Amino acid sequence: MKAGLSQRALVQLCMSPHFRGKTRLENWLIDRVTPCLRHPFGFEIELDPDNPEERSCYFRCAEPDTARFFRSCLHPGMTFLDCGAHIGFYSLLAAERGCRTVAFEPTPETFSRLKKNVQLNAFPDVDCRRLALSDENGRRPIFGFPGSNTGMNTLSHGETLGDCEVARLDDLEVPPPDVMKIDVEGSEVALLTGAAGTIRKHRPIIVIEVSGTTAAYFGQTPKDVVDAVYSIGDWRMLYLWGRRPPEVTDRSLPHTTRLGPMHGWNYAFIPRET
Repeated sequence: MKAGLSQRALVQLCMSPHFRGKTRLENWLIDRVTPCLRHPFGFEIELDPDNPEERSCYFRCAEPDTARFFRSCLHPGMTFLDCGAHIGFYSLLAAERGCRTVAFEPTPETFSRLKKNVQLNAFPDVDCRRLALSDENGRRPIFGFPGSNTGMNTLSHGETLGDCEVARLDDLEVPPPDVMKIDVEGSEVALLTGAAGTIRKHRPIIVIEVSGTTAAYFGQTPKDVVDAVYSIGDWRMLYLWGRRPPEVTDRSLPHTTRLGPMHGWNYAFIPRET
């Protein structure tokens, strides 16, 4: 399949309402797309041609509501911290919108792909750092699960993929953040603990994945993740579902009613005016 218009058309097809045979048609077309793609948001990204889940997530825009929210709040001159950047989808989205971006990704092979995607676009203001953010400084093994998406790699358990530096955000030299994305497969509470000073001082918008499955890796619950955010400040909490994300006023997690207690979803925390 040719780059450009045909790829954009395929994304639009995948995001359109369902009709009989649609999934079969999508899969047939996705299998024939070249690995290096031009996203409709304006950046190029190279996918793993042997990873159908990765290609499917790209074309079906697995987090359309989250992407829409980021596009609404990221503006030129802002600083975006991508904590758990994977191969860089959100880092590239922010950089294309004129944001200074710091992308943290601990897995060695995934980090190489992140850097390659940044170089592919020649974005000058993306700082890629191979480390995991936590509540301590040192080194830790990074784990993965055979046959799973590399975006599920974790500091908890699994097949050892190598080791990585871990660091507290409060101890790093980073520009003052305006927006943070946190997707760190169970390490959310530890990251927030190690970033509390930075968050209190600069009061960024935070988008964080809350998952019962990954929270349990460290003996925690989704409520622990939400409570950790509120321990740092006062927020408007938005459930990133639909074109107008509803506000959550009681710290509940409405996605669990739809999807079950162990499923993950993204929530935005917007600092209240003081």
